[in-house]
Amino acid sequence: ILSALTALQSASEKIKEKTETLSSGVHTILESDENIRVLSTENLSGIKEISVGVHEVSEAMQSVNDLNVKLSNAVDEIERGVSIFKTDV
Repeated sequence: ILSALTALQSASEKIKEKTETLSSGVHTILESDENIRVLSTENLSGIKEISVGVHEVSEAMQSVNDLNVKLSNAVDEIERGVSIFKTDV
């Protein structure tokens, strides 16, 4: 009986050690999961900022394009106005 109790105590100690190791591993996994969650939130925020920036750049490019069309029309109008004058070279 004493031998069986000693073996049972030894097995219990091994189980306790393995449980502590497992608990430590679970704790590490939970910390990693939290770090991933934080990084994912930061990445999402960054992606949203990039999206806003891309939209602003797109609007600015459209404005430049609109101004370019207006400038082209103004140049055409000036050329028509100048063409009525005859010059002798």
